[in-house]
Amino acid sequence: MPPLCLQRVPFAVLRSAVCLLAVVLSSVSLAADNPFANSQTPPPPNYKGPLFQLSYAYPKSVPPPPMPWRATLGGQPISMDTASAYTNALRDAVAADMQALVANYASWNAAKRGWYNQPWLSAIREPIHGMFRATNTDGSLFNDPALKLKFVNNFAAVYYNSTAAVTLGRFWGPTAQTPTLTTAAAQFAEGSLIVKLAFTEVTAADWPVMDGSPSWSIFSKWMDPNSGAPAGTNTMFNVQLMQIDVIVKDTQAAPKTGWVFTTLVYDNRVQGSFWDRMIPLGAMWGNDPDVNSPVQPGTRAPLKETWINSASPAYSQATLGWGGRLSGPNDQAVQAAGEYIDPGTGKPGTVPVANSSCMSCHSPAQWQFQSFLLPGHVNNSGYFMATPGSPEWFRWFQDRPGTQPMDAGSIALDYDMMFAFKALPAWAQSTQKPLDNLRLFMRPSDMLSQKKQAAPVMERNYNGLPFNADKPKQP
Repeated sequence: MPPLCLQRVPFAVLRSAVCLLAVVLSSVSLAADNPFANSQTPPPPNYKGPLFQLSYAYPKSVPPPPMPWRATLGGQPISMDTASAYTNALRDAVAADMQALVANYASWNAAKRGWYNQPWLSAIREPIHGMFRATNTDGSLFNDPALKLKFVNNFAAVYYNSTAAVTLGRFWGPTAQTPTLTTAAAQFAEGSLIVKLAFTEVTAADWPVMDGSPSWSIFSKWMDPNSGAPAGTNTMFNVQLMQIDVIVKDTQAAPKTGWVFTTLVYDNRVQGSFWDRMIPLGAMWGNDPDVNSPVQPGTRAPLKETWINSASPAYSQATLGWGGRLSGPNDQAVQAAGEYIDPGTGKPGTVPVANSSCMSCHSPAQWQFQSFLLPGHVNNSGYFMATPGSPEWFRWFQDRPGTQPMDAGSIALDYDMMFAFKALPAWAQSTQKPLDNLRLFMRPSDMLSQKKQAAPVMERNYNGLPFNADKPKQP
């Protein structure tokens, strides 16, 4: 059995529960004492290339940014009619910097270009590009016989523009040791941009849709695409660009939530440069809380707050979220059979379900983090999905402003999952805050004792934190 187990096993087949490592947080180093460290992983011996440099000289203030994408709206909120033009204008606004980052990394200087990173994540960032492990998606969900691998394993990197970085500096302070844990401190200004670059371990030889996609070499634990188990040691391997998310704080466009989420995906059918091939999958500015959609993947419901580009490649549309709400192929808004406990039977689900979206996944961004990213809860037996269409389910599909937490008593973090799901848990662990700060989406009846509180595998799969080598519990 691979020591860092993520393999799939009969019956305990949940990706949320496979291996079900009870990772004891008090015994796992999640962050170095230095919150501004680049990576805890040294580069490979004899490596002479560029290394990731954390950009953390956060500005205290910046002038109001130009927001050229607003010109597409005619002074009105975004709509199904204007979403395409808005998404393309947003894409144009980041084009020069993202092309420089992806295609000319040896010369990339984030700070000079006005881009910044979250602190406290050196434990999960690999040393070359600062990427962290993201999701690994069951290949069957793409419905593509050309895909030769069982799992599509992914890495990601996240950057904030200078407007958004003012919030990072206000929230973390000069040392990042004593963050200002208030809703007000976590709010982003108009024009804040956050960009996530998502790369996959799948090569063009494994899946033709990746043909010609830009490639980065990273130094991390490669994950076996057929067993789902990570290698025991770090190694150099290539990953290819699949997806770029660009999200913007724009209350004119999205007065209910304050944010517009857009996703670009790689399309090798398009002629031109790699950037020409990064085309819109869609945009989302709300959760359509009035639409009770079916959960079958690929089923579209009439939506008013998600626009999907019908010309985007088939692989990217195969994993859209609940009822066709926006979610990219990197984002795991569809759970494969066996990756969840069916609320009707109490047993692992037997069919895939679409149960998330970009905004529903970000809507629990709060501290303390009391609700999981997906509707329902997790414990050390797996991910227990909420009943589709129930009031509990719809807690994830509301149009809340970023000042309103999902759970009463928590601090709202303005839809920012890097705060809520990665940096703050690492800060709390490193600074030896009480473990009840790491409640990790368990119901109180499911919590372990403070000394042995563990992070379920589903949580660790989503947030990229390291696994230990314990043998899995079997249900």
